[in-house]
Amino acid sequence: MPYLIVGPVTHESAVLWVRGGWLRRRVHVRTTGGGQAHDRELVLARSRDFTAAVEISGLQAGTAYEVEARFEGPGGWCGQRVLGRLRTFPAPDSDAPFSFLHASCNLSVVLLTQAGAVAASAVGAFAALHLLSSSGSPVVSGMLRVARGVRGLVVAARDAARGLFARLTGRPPRALQRSGSSFPFLRFFVFVLERTAWWQPKPVLQSPFAPLAPLLLERSPPAFMIHAGDQIYFDFPLPSRQPSLMAYRRTYRQAFFGDPDQRAFLAGCPHYMTLDDHEVVDGFARDHVPIVGRDPEAYTEPALRAYDEYVASRQTPNAGTGHRGYTFEHGDVRFLVLDTRTQRIRGERRMLDEAQLELLLHWLDEHRQRIKFVVSSVPFLAELSDAADLAEERDDKWAGRFYRGQRDRILDFVHEKGIGRLVFLVGDMHCTYHVTTQLGTTEHRVLVHELAGGPIHQAAYGARSDFREEMIGRTVRGGVPLRTWLRAFSGAAADVLRVSVSPGRRPEVRWRVVPTSDPPRRSGAQQALAGRIDF
Repeated sequence: MPYLIVGPVTHESAVLWVRGGWLRRRVHVRTTGGGQAHDRELVLARSRDFTAAVEISGLQAGTAYEVEARFEGPGGWCGQRVLGRLRTFPAPDSDAPFSFLHASCNLSVVLLTQAGAVAASAVGAFAALHLLSSSGSPVVSGMLRVARGVRGLVVAARDAARGLFARLTGRPPRALQRSGSSFPFLRFFVFVLERTAWWQPKPVLQSPFAPLAPLLLERSPPAFMIHAGDQIYFDFPLPSRQPSLMAYRRTYRQAFFGDPDQRAFLAGCPHYMTLDDHEVVDGFARDHVPIVGRDPEAYTEPALRAYDEYVASRQTPNAGTGHRGYTFEHGDVRFLVLDTRTQRIRGERRMLDEAQLELLLHWLDEHRQRIKFVVSSVPFLAELSDAADLAEERDDKWAGRFYRGQRDRILDFVHEKGIGRLVFLVGDMHCTYHVTTQLGTTEHRVLVHELAGGPIHQAAYGARSDFREEMIGRTVRGGVPLRTWLRAFSGAAADVLRVSVSPGRRPEVRWRVVPTSDPPRRSGAQQALAGRIDF
């Protein structure tokens, strides 16, 4: 089946991404709106998994367009259409208010359906064999002897259910991964899930994108959506899964297109994406993976090649080389999307390579008086608590022992230059929050804000107790006094942030939670439903 994703949009252009297949290698893309029609034709290559991105230019600002991608095979056979829509951004420097969606961490409902079916089938089959064994049937007895002869198979089925249950009930993912070698169910799941990868079962869970679809029909719909990492979970429910290009490609197809509601949403709204660790493997750095005996380089090549095909090929390549960060703008508001994963090296105490760090500092200085958002896949300001079971999580964040020096260099720069109206948009922690950091003293004070968006869909959620309510200290490098406090928190359910921006004379940013999970799973007492940032 062919697919369409609406990528970055400007006031005069749009990037459209398509995927065909063996029998649909040619695609004709047409956009119509504002009395215009634009046509482009693409030939899809097997070497890129039949994916391609095309930029449509010459569009009108603030105009709605219908998109049609018509896929064809040789001689025009096997034709199929995919429809979408988009709205271009307003003219540059427009101060008109707008809103966007911000989220992360989408554990595919299709993947959960498939994993649950595999576990249930295995447990049911072995339970039936054991029940029948009491009958004394020679056939059944022979089957049992064969099963016992396959080392660990019965144990694998039992541990498959236990492991999946642990994941769904919130067992810390890293703890499960570190002890992965002691879970025989991994071998069982590798065998079964890899051989049913073509199977796209109908989700038994509500799609998290179903509650978002009505937003696109509003009079003033969200202008775009930001996905701040963990768009796929390559390593769920197989933490030690062997990396391969085909496996990563299948994971993207399942995550993006197995859910019909998500498939429609990706074709009906501009999307800006970045990656975090689960697009590679949990806890990934260039010099580290938390799996004994695994080399990070074994993951890097296939993971990033698949990411480039399915995501980076449609992002705006305007932020330098060596990383996958990029910038974009909506009217008078500026956005910078960081690549916080592919260049991080623990041994060098860096999250960003020097080129991307210098880009960030220059960009902050250039737009110091504008409202600006920096997208980071992991928390920048928020401080995790000192609980022992969060040690691995702390090390993975900006405030952790490996990356705090680079974070403080950025904060020192923000304080020195007096850069205001700055908001970090982050993901990763399976919760929504608003954190504020005050830099400096009363003589020279700067405020920086952080909004965590998501999770779009998850099986386990972050808790307020995972974070420090307040932290007072100084930056390591420059000794700038800082105070960070947790202002609002929303957990125990899946949701997305809708961020509304008013860049006029009295600029402000408002946010509110948009639930994407079933109401029975939500705990209203733990929700901070809305908030505001005044500049």
